Amino acid sequence: MKALPDISEWNIESLRFTIFVDGKCSFESWWSDWVGIQPEQMQQNYQTGDLSQFGPYKSGILELKVSLGRIDWNLSPIVGPGIDFPKLGEFDESVPSFLQDATAWLSRSGIAVRRMALGVTAILPVKNMQDGYEMMSVLLPFIPFGGDWSDFSFQLNKRCNSKSIDGLTINRLARWSVVEFVSVMQAPGMNLKQKSSTACRMEMDFNSADGHPVPEGLSSELAIELSQKARNLVLLGARQ
Repeated sequence: MKALPDISEWNIESLRFTIFVDGKCSFESWWSDWVGIQPEQMQQNYQTGDLSQFGPYKSGILELKVSLGRIDWNLSPIVGPGIDFPKLGEFDESVPSFLQDATAWLSRSGIAVRRMALGVTAILPVKNMQDGYEMMSVLLPFIPFGGDWSDFSFQLNKRCNSKSIDGLTINRLARWSVVEFVSVMQAPGMNLKQKSSTACRMEMDFNSADGHPVPEGLSSELAIELSQKARNLVLLGARQ
């Protein structure tokens, strides 16, 4: 049987930091507070109050989405020809850096946090689909995988008590799948070339349960706790 992969073998496909609030917030300076410059693009619906701002940031594309009661910061990789997997970098590089920026922005914003969520999508490159399902049997040892399986997806939510905030429940939502990425390349005067790559994917959403607002001054501690739980799930699979 395969061994559990090291954390360094997992790459980050996307990251999301979400804050739920009561009512509207003044968002005019949020992008410049985080990035330091104005966004490259902006879309705003003046009827609903929804806002989207985009721009390059570090190794990817950052997006700020604001709607009634919800604020999302999404970081996705820059996709180009010949790239096997869209990725931001290794887990232990990408997640702490993103979270440091997120919590710094949050502390400056003065927002009262009703709920917090951290979304992490991680990918583990494998040789082929069969190799991917063999790895899934390690990550999900309670599922009896068959050799002819395909289109597999498994999702669960394991709730737990927060260690940083008394009385707070944390939802640990995760989905496992085996996916194939197809990249297309074309040089001048040449035919299209397709290249496929396979990976195990973990899509995770760690969030504080509703009904227990995050106390002032403990947002950073909760964000760190959510990232630690995400790291443990990547390391140990559904065992933890």
